[in-house]
Amino acid sequence: MRIRVEIKGSKELKNALKKIPKNATRRSLGKAAKAGAEPILRSAKRKAPVDTGRLRDSLRSTFAYQSSRAVRVQVASSLKPKRGSWHSYDYYQEFGTSFHPAQPFMRPAVDEQHDNAVEQTRKTMEEAVLEEVKKLGY
Repeated sequence: MRIRVEIKGSKELKNALKKIPKNATRRSLGKAAKAGAEPILRSAKRKAPVDTGRLRDSLRSTFAYQSSRAVRVQVASSLKPKRGSWHSYDYYQEFGTSFHPAQPFMRPAVDEQHDNAVEQTRKTMEEAVLEEVKKLGY
């Protein structure tokens, strides 16, 4: 599942992006992507089924891919699959098995926090870019 954020509008932001070097753009993208993932991560932790708390505590947001023009942050569990298993515990909780009904927590978190995540990304991107421009003295 993907959430695509495209920032349009703010002429000041567009002009600022043109002035800063690529590594500063990447830093700004990274901050914005991480900020956008946070509301989804918090919601997923609240919605995760709790027996021992291992699943909830294993949820993290991490960079999965980064280039000069795009960044991808994933919210996922850091639990490893058990020997002989194709998926980790989080997968079976989200989608269920023939013996265990699904207890979805990630999809509902994304559905609930989508708009908030987009707004956090936009706001943080604007702040980060303007901060980089100020560092350069423009």
